[in-house]
Amino acid sequence: MSAPFKGRVSAAVGASFLSSEMVSSINGRSASSTDGEYLSLIFAEISAFSHHMNASRLLLLLLVASLNTHGQTLSSVHTRWSNSFVEWELYAYASDETAYDEEEGEVPEEVFLGELKLRWLPMRENWAEWEFSTPEEEGTIRMKWKDDPTQWELRTYRGAVVTMRTLWPNDFTEWRITNNNFDLTLRSRWKNQLNEWLVDDTARGTFRMYTYFENDPRDWAIDDKLHSSVSAPMRMALIFLVLFHSSPRF
Repeated sequence: MSAPFKGRVSAAVGASFLSSEMVSSINGRSASSTDGEYLSLIFAEISAFSHHMNASRLLLLLLVASLNTHGQTLSSVHTRWSNSFVEWELYAYASDETAYDEEEGEVPEEVFLGELKLRWLPMRENWAEWEFSTPEEEGTIRMKWKDDPTQWELRTYRGAVVTMRTLWPNDFTEWRITNNNFDLTLRSRWKNQLNEWLVDDTARGTFRMYTYFENDPRDWAIDDKLHSSVSAPMRMALIFLVLFHSSPRF
């Protein structure tokens, strides 16, 4: 289990209504558990002792659950169906201490994080509007202007806005992504094939997406080493641009 995650949760639980005996019981059974299993142990104690707690302390424990996704590192994205590119599933490393080893080809344990899909699935000819959902953010992505694929806008339901536009007219291999505080530049490594995309920013870190198999855009690995100042919506914008411009329209 992720030690930093367990530490954050243990601190919150210790400050909650649970007795020291209950906390010790949880921690004693969680030595080899995953983050999700650790949360399950917490909520089992909540159920068993729910008649002892008040509403404010219940709220505290529910907020603790949100820590399960904060800080998780994105690891991969895959089509939901092998013959369609309108629904995607996002995954994160189960532990923030693991990473994909390209040379060994070993993929560590992953957990489902969220989805990205066409907003109007029955109308598959409309690729101009998308929606996404993760534990951190939900929102929409759409062309900023009708029939202008060089500009897109991501809006979360909390009010965050991220703008995406091509660096050069009619060149969809280089993009500038901004949240009006700072910019990131996303580029395809090659002009004639779209198997790998990169962000390399001296101030904000690096981000890389590449297909597991050459010329198969159904499965992508994510190597996310961006600074924490890069928000989840900006990361989602990067993922969207790669998937949208590297996949066929069906």
